[in-house]
Amino acid sequence: MARLPTLASVNGTTLSGAQLKTVLVAIWNALKTAGLSDASRSAITTSSTLLTTQAGLVLVDATSANVTLTLPTSGSDTDDAVFMIRRIDSSGNTVIVQRGGTDTIEGSTGAITIGAGGVAEVQLPAGSTNWRIVTLTGATQAAARAAIGAIGATDVEAVLKSGPTDTVASNALTVVAQAYSLAFRSTTLGSGATTQVTGTPAALVIPSGATLGSVSGQQADYAVAVMNNGGALEYAVANMAGGLPMDETGLISTTAISAAAGAANVWYSNTARSNLPYRLVRVIRHTQAAAGTYASPPSLVQSVGGQAFGSMMTFGVGQTAQDVTGSRVLGTAYFNTTGRTIWAHVVLTASGTGTTATITVTQNGVARTFNGTGQPTSGATSQIAVPVPPGATYQAGQTGTGALAGWLEIR
Repeated sequence: MARLPTLASVNGTTLSGAQLKTVLVAIWNALKTAGLSDASRSAITTSSTLLTTQAGLVLVDATSANVTLTLPTSGSDTDDAVFMIRRIDSSGNTVIVQRGGTDTIEGSTGAITIGAGGVAEVQLPAGSTNWRIVTLTGATQAAARAAIGAIGATDVEAVLKSGPTDTVASNALTVVAQAYSLAFRSTTLGSGATTQVTGTPAALVIPSGATLGSVSGQQADYAVAVMNNGGALEYAVANMAGGLPMDETGLISTTAISAAAGAANVWYSNTARSNLPYRLVRVIRHTQAAAGTYASPPSLVQSVGGQAFGSMMTFGVGQTAQDVTGSRVLGTAYFNTTGRTIWAHVVLTASGTGTTATITVTQNGVARTFNGTGQPTSGATSQIAVPVPPGATYQAGQTGTGALAGWLEIR
């Protein structure tokens, strides 16, 4: 290895090409010896405490086992240290980054869990004992980060954009912990005052057996809300087929979730709450072969942003008129699995007097039958069009005798 030059040996000196090459080679060799160059870097595969000499890019491969990385304890050697920890495997094992000693991460004693392909970049300001999160992708914080407000606005946005990774395990569906900074309305409905709250609600587990009103083999959309419980953020979840108000203009009350949670028109949370302001943060779309047995992962997890909820709930947006006559049969119940309100339009051709088209819509166990105009003569038509809420069942029938002439749906 070339001898590493001192600052005094090169300060104020004009280096020739050969001299400059010698200096650069010496610096490069020193970096390799310290393990700081990409050329000499190898991925960490076992749990360990990071060294200050490893500051910079840290590659982690958890293919063989779970890996827990402990940050170096704060001190003069860690002043302004930056670790960019990048996970390079796609296994189901865990990669956790935790504090060292009595230090904190964004004011919390909790750890950071990095998902497959995720990156966590942390930095320790000089003289501080609190690591700051610079970048967080494919990662979640296990405990509340009360000091998230200390992060810059751009970094908060990066944290929120890392996105939730709601998962199924042991036939349960977990709404994972996720950091938020949200503005909530006042608990006094006549007041327009808002309160900004930052933090991480505890994970909410929808246990095996809790159907939330979903039906076996049918798509279900669960809305996830974050409630402001006196400055503490908490999750609430409800089946969007329940017809609950979700416009954020009011307050919600919840029931403590359990395996017996079986209604589509109820908000559920870890602890029962009354009259709390809330914000909608995501939709979890899934289909389970057996309702309440969460064996299949969500087909969609839609985070907060843009008009996601508006487009899911507003009739006509992204919907078209479709002729489904060939796939519909009178007297057969169909599910509205679109997650949106649709319109069903049925036309019958009468083969006798008094023929009337009917549509029965069933929601939350309540059936309502709508009747078209009766026809007094054979060959005349009877038709009816009705809205069908998301998650509801609907079937067309008739009084008298007649044949299906057409079935149109706006969906």
